[in-house]
Amino acid sequence: LAGLLVGARIEVFGDDIVRDPTRLLQGVKAEGISIVEVVPSMLRAMLEAAGISESRLPKLRWMIATGEALPAALVRDWFHLYPDIPMLNAYGPTECSDDVTHYAIHVPPPAEEVQIPIGKPIANTQIYIVDPEGSPVSVGIAGELQVGGEGVGRGYLNDPAKTAKAFVPDPFRPGRDARLYKTGDLARYRPDGNIEFLGRIDHQVKIRGFRIELGEVEAVLARHPAVRACVAVALPDANDEKRLVAYVAVTGEAPKPAELRVFLKESLPEYMLPSAFVVLDSLPLTPNGKVDRKALPAPDPSAEAFERERIAPVNARQRRLAKIWANVLGLRSVGIRDDFFELGGDSLSAARMAIQVEKVFGRRMSPARLIDAPTIERLAIVLDEEEKPTSLTSLVPIQTDGSQPPLFCMHAGAGTILFYHDLARELGSDQPVYALQAQGLYGLLPPESTVEEMAEHYIREIRTVQPEGPYALAGFCFGAILAFEMAHQLKAEGQEIRLLASFDGPAPHYDSSADPSESVPRSLSARLTRFWRQFRALAPRSRAAFIGEKLENQWVDRTMNTQYRIGERFRAKGRPVPATIRRVYFLVNHAEAERKYRPRIYSSKMVVFRSEGVFQDPKLGWDRLVSGHLEIQPVAGEIRGHRDLMTGKFIRALTPRLKTLLRDPASRRTPPVE
Repeated sequence: LAGLLVGARIEVFGDDIVRDPTRLLQGVKAEGISIVEVVPSMLRAMLEAAGISESRLPKLRWMIATGEALPAALVRDWFHLYPDIPMLNAYGPTECSDDVTHYAIHVPPPAEEVQIPIGKPIANTQIYIVDPEGSPVSVGIAGELQVGGEGVGRGYLNDPAKTAKAFVPDPFRPGRDARLYKTGDLARYRPDGNIEFLGRIDHQVKIRGFRIELGEVEAVLARHPAVRACVAVALPDANDEKRLVAYVAVTGEAPKPAELRVFLKESLPEYMLPSAFVVLDSLPLTPNGKVDRKALPAPDPSAEAFERERIAPVNARQRRLAKIWANVLGLRSVGIRDDFFELGGDSLSAARMAIQVEKVFGRRMSPARLIDAPTIERLAIVLDEEEKPTSLTSLVPIQTDGSQPPLFCMHAGAGTILFYHDLARELGSDQPVYALQAQGLYGLLPPESTVEEMAEHYIREIRTVQPEGPYALAGFCFGAILAFEMAHQLKAEGQEIRLLASFDGPAPHYDSSADPSESVPRSLSARLTRFWRQFRALAPRSRAAFIGEKLENQWVDRTMNTQYRIGERFRAKGRPVPATIRRVYFLVNHAEAERKYRPRIYSSKMVVFRSEGVFQDPKLGWDRLVSGHLEIQPVAGEIRGHRDLMTGKFIRALTPRLKTLLRDPASRRTPPVE
């Protein structure tokens, strides 16, 4: 319609031509078409068509890409063949009249560019990127893209319910009878003001309790030099639980899954890494040229292991372990030298595997054993050596080699320590790293109930490795409180503390939802007063969600407390806490331990590595307890949750300073980074 309004001629090709990239390109040339608008998937197919390098398009003035995210590599390929024909990246939902943003491209994008932005709004159009509460987001933060202005449609024919959900009053232009269309697309502003499309909000999935934006995984995977096109989906595994699978079309020799996982891990946290990669000649397309997710083939479990010679189990113990691993990881078969973590295993699947080992072998096994025994071959030997399940201690050696004094890392609220595996690897082979998991988490010994008891127990254990100081202590989340108390007890014994560090661990009784200057309200009246103050400060449209969140949290708290009381009954009878409630039990047990803990002022240095945007107080409350030098080390990067600090690129961001603190005693006098 737009072309006809300006006097242009519209050429309509038949379905047989549109489905054939070669014939479509020939038709463009034969009819002297001056402007072509296609989806990027079809454009890729056109460029790959036979004889494309010899095709000239003398009449073509613009190539317009729309309907999908436009990869920068595709644009570079276009300019390689047609250096004088510019491109236009257009974005526009059907519910608005034609395109609402444009981004003109006259030269090939630089090599480091991954995805072309969709540009800025056209005349008489407003674009807003908002958070779930409807408030505008900052530059670089993802949110829903909403469209306002003259081109917004009036709604869906004969569907008032759907219309009311998608077309809403424009709160940014009150009194003008203006409306916004909620696109359901995820986007963010670049520093230059252009908008970057990130995918669909309804492509957000929840896997193992983590919310994952599939578009974000695809955007990072597309940066790999061998990946021509890719798509990420959530599929059920053998246990009917969701897992992340990536489909890739490659240029040249296909990279191995291990290489792709390492590449993704540089930018994404562990929980966003696909558990399987499927290499295809090309991604299947719908009739209109978009990726057809429903037509993607199911992963072949036999091809998911990394391309090495698979060695079959040779004895009954290995065969039973292989069956457990295959069941937990959703694979058809597993070799005895395949690495658990390289096969897609994580902390949750490690815990499930340990539970299965307990059922099959009648033997308690810590998931942390997978750190030093990540293969079936090695794990079978470990199980043979451990004749008594009670021989398990809290101290777990993650990396024992190296000439430096060891770093001791304390467990988080759930009692686990597997996430320190990445930290040890990044610190290098010369830095010994040990972790301490909660007593009773996988053995028969009863859990301690106070911070002081835990610290005293862990000091006894670290002295089996390092009898005398100076000691290096660190902890993530609740582990920071344990390290803090251990430092107190060791100093009282005349020992020197070389390093005391918190990894996103708030001070005892720190309330992350309150003002930094406030302490946790203990009385009912104080809690009600704070609730009322927070409620009144919210916009009216946000109050219902606020109350709903509070009610949901109350229900979760009651459920957790019930499981905790059940676990206490087992402990009182001298029986192990059932595996099904063990994680919740330890979370509540450690929360209770923190509630009863009365910290003392620490007069030496402490270093706080903190994520940006998770906690309101940049010092996480430690300035109330540290009278010595408090060094704050922000870890840059967009973090989705508290746990992200101990994964991927965030680990790599904090380790340079941590290495200096561990290896250079003079660095303890380094001024804080604010």
